[in-house]
Amino acid sequence: MKYEEIRENPKMMMKTNEMRDMWFVSCFTEKYENLSMWEDYADHGRGICLAYEAVRLLEEVKKYSSLNAQFLPVRYVDNRNNCKDMMLNHYDLLEDLNGTTNKLLLACMTKDRMKYSMEEEWRLLMYGERKERLGNGMCAPFINPDIIFCGPNIDTKCNDYQNLIAVAKQKNIDVVHAENR
Repeated sequence: MKYEEIRENPKMMMKTNEMRDMWFVSCFTEKYENLSMWEDYADHGRGICLAYEAVRLLEEVKKYSSLNAQFLPVRYVDNRNNCKDMMLNHYDLLEDLNGTTNKLLLACMTKDRMKYSMEEEWRLLMYGERKERLGNGMCAPFINPDIIFCGPNIDTKCNDYQNLIAVAKQKNIDVVHAENR
């Protein structure tokens, strides 16, 4: 059977979509002022960065135990297939009951290129079946940031920026521009 036939099989497509609906990943960095990240991930400095106080973020995440939330640092490796010494949770001490889950977690918690180590990244992983959703159609919680940093090239005249400022004001979130850092 060819790859295209497998990928386009209706059962495979349904299973893939189910899995996408079950896993939620958010990425964080310890260094909001990293210029190469503003360049690569924030549309050449035209984007924003949501900043969280780590302890408050962890307290918020703990409220959603039904989503099996884990907040873990990313490990940068030359080859994740050779990464055998990483424990992802207490189940690693037991018999491997679900090798597929551990492989998925390993893929989510490592980056296969050392050149990205300057990102100092953390990832928030949440897993939840559709029936475990939070209500109001939400799949995962949105946690209000403590500060919103605007990139050095953000367009302050566009509607998206104006909406951002209005929501930040309504939610009492500070907005800081690059020139103020």
